[in-house]
Amino acid sequence: MRLNPGDAPDGLERRSSAPNIFGVFFESIFKSTVKEVGDVTLFTKIGCEKCEYVKKTVDLNKLGVKVEVLGPDNPDSLAHLAWHELVAVAETQLPILVLDDSSSITGAIRIKNYLATFGVQRPANG
Repeated sequence: MRLNPGDAPDGLERRSSAPNIFGVFFESIFKSTVKEVGDVTLFTKIGCEKCEYVKKTVDLNKLGVKVEVLGPDNPDSLAHLAWHELVAVAETQLPILVLDDSSSITGAIRIKNYLATFGVQRPANG
């Protein structure tokens, strides 16, 4: 007896929805190394070297981090910063990372290290 692709031998059922073992394996690895950051905002400003450092060393897009650039032409970002009561902090310390529980982290190294725990960093030369 000759079987056509997709046919099952007599007495056996074909599992059409069998999981792709490799897909499941790689998906589990990806999910374990890239965690959800949540609703997180990074406040920066133009000309801020520490802000640029964070943006260059961490893949903010992959983590879903929203970047807001503070400046006179962006009143919505300033209003958002004020809503978090961080205007005085921003006058002396940028970048500021606001977490989904409204707590904040300042300092480029602390922000980079915090975001690194979620498993996504840019290569050292990228």
